[in-house]
Amino acid sequence: MSRRAIAYSLSVAIALCLASIVQIRTRISQNRGELSDVRGLMVEESWNWSRERLAALTLRTGTGTTARAGMAVVSALTEDGPAPDPKALPGWQELAYFPLDSLLQRAFRERRFEGCLRLVDLAERSGAGLFREYEAAALLELRRIEEARSIDLGEGRNTLLGRRLEELLASGRDLERVPIRDRRGVLLGTVSSQGGDFVPEADIDEVLVPRFAIQQLAALDLSGGVSLTIDIELSGMALQALGRYYRGSVVVVDPPTGDVLVAISDPRTWREGGTAAFEQLREPASISKLITVTAALRAGIDVDQVIGEMRCRGAVNYDEGPLYCSSINGRLHGLDRALAVSCNVAFAELGNMVGREALLDEHRRYGFAIGEGPSKYFGRVVSPYGTRRQLGELAIGLEVSEITPIHAALQAAAFTNGGWMVTPRIVRSRDTFLGYSEETMPASSRWQVVDESWLPQIVSAMKAVVAPGGTAGGIAPEGFPIALKTGTASHPLYGFHVNYIGFGPLPEPRYSFSIRVTHQRTSLRVRRAARAVTQRFLRSMAGTEPSPGVMAAGH
Repeated sequence: MSRRAIAYSLSVAIALCLASIVQIRTRISQNRGELSDVRGLMVEESWNWSRERLAALTLRTGTGTTARAGMAVVSALTEDGPAPDPKALPGWQELAYFPLDSLLQRAFRERRFEGCLRLVDLAERSGAGLFREYEAAALLELRRIEEARSIDLGEGRNTLLGRRLEELLASGRDLERVPIRDRRGVLLGTVSSQGGDFVPEADIDEVLVPRFAIQQLAALDLSGGVSLTIDIELSGMALQALGRYYRGSVVVVDPPTGDVLVAISDPRTWREGGTAAFEQLREPASISKLITVTAALRAGIDVDQVIGEMRCRGAVNYDEGPLYCSSINGRLHGLDRALAVSCNVAFAELGNMVGREALLDEHRRYGFAIGEGPSKYFGRVVSPYGTRRQLGELAIGLEVSEITPIHAALQAAAFTNGGWMVTPRIVRSRDTFLGYSEETMPASSRWQVVDESWLPQIVSAMKAVVAPGGTAGGIAPEGFPIALKTGTASHPLYGFHVNYIGFGPLPEPRYSFSIRVTHQRTSLRVRRAARAVTQRFLRSMAGTEPSPGVMAAGH
């Protein structure tokens, strides 16, 4: 063979060799890229999917050893996976290629506590004594409390989980009890595993934690922690607004969900037992006028025009006797003014125009029981049938109907929630003992009670209540716009009470609420007390808002 032919053959061979090397390097790079993808997706995707991808990569060039380490990780974490072969443990470098911390967090979210223990053990036997905080946490979740206490956290005590564990394990707290947290994760106290016997934390006033909420826990599996919908900071503001002298209840709900953020009563009412915010039945008074308005709109009545033609002379006479207003209001001009001055005459007459059955049906839509005992937390119409005067009293919320504070707050929510009524939710989620695996409880049921096209008219009238000349004129802090309705009534045993319902901050309300002040000797004193309580609460609320806005209620 000539030198030229030999040189040519050599150059071809070299070229083929170089091409082969390039192909191998490209294949290795592709395999490693695929392994990197699997590593990134292991935290979110299914374990079986990860195992299949890793199994394929164990047979490929450049990824076999690391992929086998990944297989060992998946096998450790999955309870159905085989235990890692002690003779074929991966090296620490290969194991550390995978995001073990994130994988342990995912395992906690999925409550794979045994898997966490296996992965920590795998990491330790592969040459690293890390993640001891996860071992202690998993043991604690499995209620192996003494074993958890015996773990030396090492460097893990410097992590957020480690600090939380160290504080908890050193606290002397009874770890057999179930932790109860508020919606933001603040520890409120503990209950027994059967859901009773609430013990508050040292810095938590038990008045702020509704007994009704604790009662709901009895029906749940309390193997871990529970979060309530309660906002403990907002609840504290409400209790401070009642102050040392005023009796009553404050309820705040999230309008779209019905989540109960506040359900508190003054300490004296609290000591009487139960949860007054859910159970105390009193006359709704003038907040029922809003129900009468929607009944009239449903009947096709032009409410603004009909009321605009009325004059309030302070009373209207029925065969059974007169029905009075608290003042003579003259020409009413329309719904805004009638609601702002809370004219009894106008709404009693409107109720008679609507008719008894239609007005009772409207109360049913809002959740009132008719002629029966009250529901779990809604009110009732005690005397559904009677005279024309009695129908007028139903239309203005006196004598014949009763409502709870939570029901009143949910009524307010319907006017800022697209017309939807919701049932209250007070248990937000179940969780693990340490609060790392939240399982949200079912959403509240809901049904539409108000046609959405009516809402601008109703909200406009409620805004008139807090405008100058309204029964709650000037009640809201500057820059904290609200809509509101007030109501005042009395009880022969309990004296005068006030219901204020409302929502805010406008124009996009975040809260609806009811404020009930009770046990006052005169209507003047109860209105002054309710105004003071509401103003204090709204000012506190205004201080927590990032931009102007609020919520409210009225007479």
